[in-house]
Amino acid sequence: MKTDWKCPDWKSYTLDHPALQEHVKKLAKLGLRDPWIRNYAWRYSPKIYKSRPEWFRGIYFKRLPHGIFLGIVASFCINKFDQWRKGEFSLKQL
Repeated sequence: MKTDWKCPDWKSYTLDHPALQEHVKKLAKLGLRDPWIRNYAWRYSPKIYKSRPEWFRGIYFKRLPHGIFLGIVASFCINKFDQWRKGEFSLKQL
């Protein structure tokens, strides 16, 4: 079985993200240096992970309407099933 995955070049992970630069500055104030910080740069890549506002926007505008619709359909079905089980349901009501 072949895959189309290609190992990314290590040079593509730069420390351009503000959170990583802030981390480097905090360590520099303490007189420390993190030689492995490039290993964490992939976490801030917009191709892989989205920022919190983008993530929430994706949930509320893409997933929430479907969830609300499914909740309404489920509650309608439950109510009609309860009416049918109690003998209150007839096709004339529809």
